[in-house]
Amino acid sequence: MESVISPLSRLQRLSGFPYPLDEIGLMVNHFTPHRNHLINRCFVCFSFNKEKYNTPEADLMPSFSVIMPGSILNTVTAVRHDELFFSYSAEVSEKLKTVFDPVPPERKRFHFLQDEKFERSCHEIRMLLTKRTELGVIDKLDVLALNMTLSTIADADKTAGAETKPLDAKIKLDKIAQKLQSGARLENLIHQYGYSRRRFYYEWSRFFSVSPKQMQLESKLEKAQSLLQNSTLSIMEIAQTCGFSSHRYFHECFQRHCLCTPGDYRRRFHASDTAQEPG
Repeated sequence: MESVISPLSRLQRLSGFPYPLDEIGLMVNHFTPHRNHLINRCFVCFSFNKEKYNTPEADLMPSFSVIMPGSILNTVTAVRHDELFFSYSAEVSEKLKTVFDPVPPERKRFHFLQDEKFERSCHEIRMLLTKRTELGVIDKLDVLALNMTLSTIADADKTAGAETKPLDAKIKLDKIAQKLQSGARLENLIHQYGYSRRRFYYEWSRFFSVSPKQMQLESKLEKAQSLLQNSTLSIMEIAQTCGFSSHRYFHECFQRHCLCTPGDYRRRFHASDTAQEPG
């Protein structure tokens, strides 16, 4: 199946349905990382079939998202996938604010279940698109798109298995913590998981005793300890590898954390190793 984006705004409609589609996209093997991409209309996106294109280490769960005008997209981890999307003009997007503004952030972006119901809807959309110039067909697509969107949001709590449910606060924060420890930027993660800064720090303080910055720093220092023990990299190279902005800052952080300098730590570790070797 080839990728296709179908413009629908100029096709004749019979009804006065208030949320007419601008486009429907069916994208195969889709891969478009975003950098500070400002969204100027409403998009509803279903990303699925990720296992066809990625290794098991990637997040392979199908994902759903409602993206409103004014959002800025920054891709943290790009994953190839098939995608079904609905887009609406700026004028219709303004009307849709009354529909989506009351929806909490965790119900605008979550893992969904790629079940028979979803597959039937995708099949119906493909069939209707082949007849989209026939009178009445485009009206069916307008209604089907919004019904499919609202049904997915409504069914979020009913999907089978914890991994397909909307990400609750603890699951989301655990994922953020893992990505922080892997070096991801906090600001990007806050946006990716649908938090405001205020809400994020409130939720974080409920589950963690250290700040995100401190958690990320401790992860860097643990990596530095491992490299000091097991590599021949210079201390400056270790500082750079672990993401410290300068050798001096690394030295100060390491000394506060381990109560000794990186050089002393390496010497003590290797001295201990030598003392334990059999004579």
